[in-house]
Amino acid sequence: MNPEKIDPIIKKEINKEGFDENAAVLIGTKAELENLRARLESEGRAENLPTYLKMHKEIEVPFGAITNAQNCPEIGTAWVWGGPSEFQLIYVDKDKNIAAVRIKSQDITSLSKVKDKIGRIEEDLEASGFKVSDDPGEFTTTKDIIEKYKATLKQASAEEAKGGFDF
Repeated sequence: MNPEKIDPIIKKEINKEGFDENAAVLIGTKAELENLRARLESEGRAENLPTYLKMHKEIEVPFGAITNAQNCPEIGTAWVWGGPSEFQLIYVDKDKNIAAVRIKSQDITSLSKVKDKIGRIEEDLEASGFKVSDDPGEFTTTKDIIEKYKATLKQASAEEAKGGFDF
């Protein structure tokens, strides 16, 4: 089966919950599997924020599913919030997908002893080429794109389930 045709929500849940004592189930494309394998081997820990982001990135909305692409913020735009030890990051990746990462600062060596964690995260993001946005309009638009995509997936899944057997 082609991993790109698997419902992203189901794939995300399997990859998140698919660990069982000495075994793991991972589903994804070749690129996704490399990141999942690295995350599995390091138990989710990383030396720095860019490495952590690569390991934990989850595509919320693929670019091809964004119906009104001109409303999507530019590549590298990012929003980060939360604290004191867990943060949420949403950003537009290099392929114009909308991606998200739940950042656990205790799993990033370079953040472990920093007091102003959100400040350091923003600095690290900007040093990596991100534009950390504080524009509430852009953020709302991006969240709306994510919510519409999830609703579309949910509706498609419900319609598929309704089809069932016809005999």
